[in-house]
Amino acid sequence: MISLENAPLPATPEAMIKDTCNQLRAQGEQMVANATSDAKTRAEEVLKTIKVNETKFMGVVGEDPLACYAAVLQKLTTETGAEKTHTHRRAWTTRDR
Repeated sequence: MISLENAPLPATPEAMIKDTCNQLRAQGEQMVANATSDAKTRAEEVLKTIKVNETKFMGVVGEDPLACYAAVLQKLTTETGAEKTHTHRRAWTTRDR
């Protein structure tokens, strides 16, 4: 991925988001065995192998013409000793100048 801050876009916003989603999807497929398009199934697959204090990239969990959404799972231990799993979601978006 490249930073385009204060630079003209090399393609339409829609094409850039599609390309970004494709790159993130490929990374997710490399990291999650039996990758499917279903985010719940991928999360269940990641939960089988994730360890405490570890994060794992799940890949793309949603896409629309102007945004790409990806998720990371993190397993941690709380102050009381309970194990918790958090989902962190990110959105990539762009706008035409």
